[in-house]
Amino acid sequence: MAHVQKFTKGNMQGLSIHLDRKTENHSNEDIDNERTHLNYDLCEKEGDTLSRMNERLDEVYCMDRKDVKACCEWVVTLPESLKDASHEHQRTFFENTYEFLSDRYGGEQNVISANVHNDETTPHMHFDFIPVVWDAKKEREKVSAKEVLTRAELKNFHTELDRHLKERIPEIYQEGILNDKTIGIENIHSLKKHSAEIEEQKKVMAADLKRFKKPKDVFDKVDGNAEKKTVGIMNKKEVVVLLKKDYENLGVLAKSSIKSDYQFENYKSVAENKIGDLEKSKKGLEGKIERLEQKNTYLEREKQLIKSDKIHQQRNAVVYKSILEDKEPDLEISESEFKGRLILHSLERDGMPKDKAEGLNWLEILEENKINQTIPQNRLGKAMDKLKSFLEKFIKRVKTADFSLDGLKEKDKEINQQTKRKKSKSYDMER
Repeated sequence: MAHVQKFTKGNMQGLSIHLDRKTENHSNEDIDNERTHLNYDLCEKEGDTLSRMNERLDEVYCMDRKDVKACCEWVVTLPESLKDASHEHQRTFFENTYEFLSDRYGGEQNVISANVHNDETTPHMHFDFIPVVWDAKKEREKVSAKEVLTRAELKNFHTELDRHLKERIPEIYQEGILNDKTIGIENIHSLKKHSAEIEEQKKVMAADLKRFKKPKDVFDKVDGNAEKKTVGIMNKKEVVVLLKKDYENLGVLAKSSIKSDYQFENYKSVAENKIGDLEKSKKGLEGKIERLEQKNTYLEREKQLIKSDKIHQQRNAVVYKSILEDKEPDLEISESEFKGRLILHSLERDGMPKDKAEGLNWLEILEENKINQTIPQNRLGKAMDKLKSFLEKFIKRVKTADFSLDGLKEKDKEINQQTKRKKSKSYDMER
């Protein structure tokens, strides 16, 4: 049997005194000082538990907080079946347990103590270790008891230790780690979680017991008061004579039984209907799951296609870059051409300016590239036509199709002036 504990750095001073038997004045009355020499430490490192802990903590990251659990401890008790075994067999048990624990928690570098105490009531080992995990994000080792001693870890620990010992030392160990005292952590959590439900069930059962106890008391009383007689001369019959009150009580019980049967049938009918509804709901959910799985398959296929296309585009980019480097090793472009090509790229893929001001700015940049002939004229012309069509909705009352940059700016200025005059005229009329 084994149980686990977690300790802060502040706890380790006192724990080290207990583990390493640094004093003969123990608060634990079960410790027999005359047998302390039988103790041994399977962790054969220099120093005591405390110094080993500090040495390992200097090598890894540990949050500087008093409540951080810097050390964990499994206490493994010698199984009942090995209490009468030789010291050699007992040591073999603890050595194989140490091997299992050491491998499980990051190797001997994390072990700071494995003291086997033979001077108490039952031999046991204190396996103390630093709970170290790898922090992939920051690429370093860190202390995290929460990540090491997870719920799954605690649930599986005893079973896996039991299996390990059976495989390694079958001639010594057959059973003992798992016994009727070993309660999985899941069971404990479940009991706590459902304690309210358990209490409610207890109340219902108590009420049922009370209801059934009352009829039994009535029957016992009636049976005690009943008088059995034999009547008739030729055709003798045995009859039971009841008191009137007892007869009436039996009638009440009979009616109560009929009522209970009726209620039971109602409850049964309601339960069957609920089961039917649940079955329908289950079928609906199964259909929904099937549709989601089909959708997931489709999305996975789409994802693969996109990934394949991305790889293709990346390969093309590498090839074209290589070609450019070979043909134009000293290729440099002006800032105007750089901006122009970005705008061209956007327009050729149906991208548009966010507003009129940006549209005019784009047109100005393209006009400049047209004059400088830095971009092929056919591509530039198509892009400018598309941009002018976009800007046309902002330039109202255009009589002549003057789509040059100066023409568009002039029309825009004219419209703004007309708008101001209208607002001024409207204001004068209101006055």
